[in-house]
Amino acid sequence: MSAPNQKRRPVVAVFNLEIVGTVNPLLPVVSELVARGCDVRYYLSEQTFVQDVEAAGATPVLFDDYFSRWQLLLWDEAPWLSANGYGAAASAASAQPLGERMPLKMLYYSIPAGVCLAKRLLQLWSDEEESRRPDLVLYNVMMLHPLLVASKLGISCASFSTYPGPGTPMHLAE
Repeated sequence: MSAPNQKRRPVVAVFNLEIVGTVNPLLPVVSELVARGCDVRYYLSEQTFVQDVEAAGATPVLFDDYFSRWQLLLWDEAPWLSANGYGAAASAASAQPLGERMPLKMLYYSIPAGVCLAKRLLQLWSDEEESRRPDLVLYNVMMLHPLLVASKLGISCASFSTYPGPGTPMHLAE
């Protein structure tokens, strides 16, 4: 707990796709935010970039992302979706065979998966003490859930797009 006269450090939540070509360009921004006194929390779904995020001065927070496993997410959230009137749409989306075309899958599942992940993120941030909730949310434009939750909670947010370059898996460009 901080002293009564001590100003709280601004909390920044960062959401990005976990691909080298998108993570690496953002790490200097994260380092600069930390150097300017921000408490930066970088949300990850796997351990892959934990050391890089820590080296930049941010705190890694593991969050269930489901990237490329959207059908599983929709099955997990089927009772909630159904209770809120979206059962038929979720069933149709989770049953749709799209093959292995990643860009098509990302577009197709972005809204239903984004809504489900927003529900989980809203619960996480609602359960936290107010002093631990973010003051600013930075998110990759390919992600919907950080925007939805920031909007719901009245948290300032900004999107970013890192242009994938060397190190980006080429299968995503197909």
